[in-house]
Amino acid sequence: MELEIIRLIQSIHNPVLDILFQGITILAEEYVLVLVFGWVYWNVDKEKGRRIACCVFASLVLNNLLKDLSRAPRPIGQPGIRTLRAHTATGYSFPSGHSQAAGSFGTALALQFPQKHLGKWMALYMILVGLSRLYLGVHYPKDVVVGLILGVLITFGCNWLITKLGGSSRFFLIAFCLLLPAALLANSQDFYKAIGAFGGMTLGVFFEQRWIGFAPPVSRRGGIVRLVLGLTVVFAIQIGLKGVLPAGTLWNIARYFLVGLAGMAGCPLLFQKLGI
Repeated sequence: MELEIIRLIQSIHNPVLDILFQGITILAEEYVLVLVFGWVYWNVDKEKGRRIACCVFASLVLNNLLKDLSRAPRPIGQPGIRTLRAHTATGYSFPSGHSQAAGSFGTALALQFPQKHLGKWMALYMILVGLSRLYLGVHYPKDVVVGLILGVLITFGCNWLITKLGGSSRFFLIAFCLLLPAALLANSQDFYKAIGAFGGMTLGVFFEQRWIGFAPPVSRRGGIVRLVLGLTVVFAIQIGLKGVLPAGTLWNIARYFLVGLAGMAGCPLLFQKLGI
């Protein structure tokens, strides 16, 4: 039945839709999420940015844990299923990581910026990302539906707990300590990258609050300079160290730990030192 649903969706395929749905699925990938998070955290409101990051990365850690536990195969290679952008289909199938990321990210943005119509746009974004994973032939419908639901529920839960605890900094530490034992059950590199980044962000929040205390820029130009410089630093670590460090789990954890630490504390410190 699920394969029939995928085949039905793919029956309308054409070159334009191929490009469109590949573009939509990119909107739930790390580079786009980091770009938006960086703008909010570095330039708009750092507490809102921390809340968004905490909700999304806690959700991603749990997503990769569930994937490792379920070990569900993907529809790739099944009769009549065409697959596009297969390199984004890392790990197991259930639940969909892109869908859960979209559910968490869209919900977190809507909660932190409850402006008129933003929630509707975010709901559309979540649905389209989920649909894109089916059109591209990399997930079953249940993977997408459960991923979206989990993303939304986890984000509402995290946001509620952050409010109860009086801010995101304490929640970062508690959430990281609770999620860390999951490493005993997980075995995928995606999980280790996510927990590494979460650990780096947890330490970064502590450093930023204790010794940096940066504020949003006073001009849009300053904000653009911050964004470009910050993204350059973060992606230089994420991509550059990949070519320098040896392959292996511990090195992946270390690399993403540095990415999280740089995003939360290293870049704000650099902004201050350069007077941006």
